[in-house]
Amino acid sequence: SRDEDKMFFCQRDQSLIDKVPWLIIKPNVYFVPSLWLNPTFYAVLIKLFPQKETVFHHLARYLFHPTNQVWGMVTRYYHAHLSKAEETLGIQIRVFDKNPGYFQHVMDQVVSCTQREKLLPELATQEEEEEAKFNISESAKLKAVLVTSLYPEYSENLKNMFWERPSSTGEIVEVSQPSGERVQQTKNKLHDQKALAEIY
Repeated sequence: SRDEDKMFFCQRDQSLIDKVPWLIIKPNVYFVPSLWLNPTFYAVLIKLFPQKETVFHHLARYLFHPTNQVWGMVTRYYHAHLSKAEETLGIQIRVFDKNPGYFQHVMDQVVSCTQREKLLPELATQEEEEEAKFNISESAKLKAVLVTSLYPEYSENLKNMFWERPSSTGEIVEVSQPSGERVQQTKNKLHDQKALAEIY
């Protein structure tokens, strides 16, 4: 049950399993950030992952080995959508809600955060837009944004945002999303292959 699963992350319940040399767990990778909530794990985790934001990257890079079919998906998508960009940005949007779907407030958070952190440029003001009409550069920087989400509305909204108006920096922002299947289909081989390909 979910309540029993939560016991693993509680320090007081760790005494039941702390002498077990090997523990096999079969959840998805979304549980990993919860390990930092338990002080028992902190000393080891900080040695393994000095920058906790990089945990998933390192685990995926060293533990997941894609099949030829998955690697083919990765390389075809890369050459078709990302290889010509001077800069790439990946945005994963995953919302755990009883009623899953597209949420405008999540979209607003994504845009606000990526612009505040200077990952994506602001949109040009009306004045900048008028000025840009006369200063079209063929050497504008191309930024490729890869969105991964079950819901394609997130990437479509970002794509339309940068298609309908220029960026304030003059960068060209190209947004793409490999799949948007709307429903988590765990144990569906093709769905799982697509999910793994999107990690790379």
